Amino acid sequence: MARRMETIRTFAKYICVMDPMAQMPPKGMFGKCHGRTTPYIFTEQEICILMQASMELYEPDGLRSKTISTAIGLLWSTGMRPNEVCQLMDDDVDLNNGLIAIRETKFSKSRMIPIHETTTSKLRSYVNDRDRLRKDFSERYFLINYRQPQTGIT
Repeated sequence: MARRMETIRTFAKYICVMDPMAQMPPKGMFGKCHGRTTPYIFTEQEICILMQASMELYEPDGLRSKTISTAIGLLWSTGMRPNEVCQLMDDDVDLNNGLIAIRETKFSKSRMIPIHETTTSKLRSYVNDRDRLRKDFSERYFLINYRQPQTGIT
């Protein structure tokens, strides 16, 4: 309703120029129309619960739970956007220098994110597990989550 009223107010402004007797609906009659919801900040305990739950995921390839847990850890420890984590390539993660390169994301900007030693250690562990379990080395994404092939069964 608030968005509709905003459109009506715009039209009413136009009408008021031609007809001074026209009425203008009051601003904010139905509240804000472009308000954002308050973001939810996860506690450390909630993050640990999420990461533990991800380790119990069904994984036909042995990699899914490690990938999801690593993605949650990266989101938590770096503040990266979810899309940035999903689009990370192997070349973007420099574990020797403790840096992650974020390329051409929101507003076509790039940036470097320093990562803590503990994060670097967990990422090294993930890379070792990933490279041991992966079947296709042509895939250059950092986080890999293989899907089970379609069997035709629904």
